[in-house]
Amino acid sequence: MHLEGEADCLIPELETEGVRCVAPMQYNIDIGISEGSLWANGSLNQPVELTCVGCLEKFVHDIKVPAFALHTELRGPETVDLGPFMREDILLNLPAHPRCDREGGRVCKMAAATTAAAETKRKSDWSALDKLKLGKN
Repeated sequence: MHLEGEADCLIPELETEGVRCVAPMQYNIDIGISEGSLWANGSLNQPVELTCVGCLEKFVHDIKVPAFALHTELRGPETVDLGPFMREDILLNLPAHPRCDREGGRVCKMAAATTAAAETKRKSDWSALDKLKLGKN
């Protein structure tokens, strides 16, 4: 069976940690039963708002799980909730130290300021060598 669609955010409790879902989770999953076990594989995408560890600005990041996979034994006629398994994979793909410039779509203000300060500092270091007068013997 093929399932494709959207589901409510599976990580709402992380709002206190600065992770806020900005759209529903999108899924594209194939599910089947084989020899008394349920298997599922596909992809997940959860757009979230994070705070950059460099500049402390909020930005939107897509938590992508391109290879969601599940294999679980079935013990009888039962309903299987894929939510906890999806939630775990989303949490595992959540960046530990989110940076707004991670994917190259923008420049982090903190990184730009650090680079400018480092270049200024380097120029002043060379100025001391420029003043050095070496005499020929």
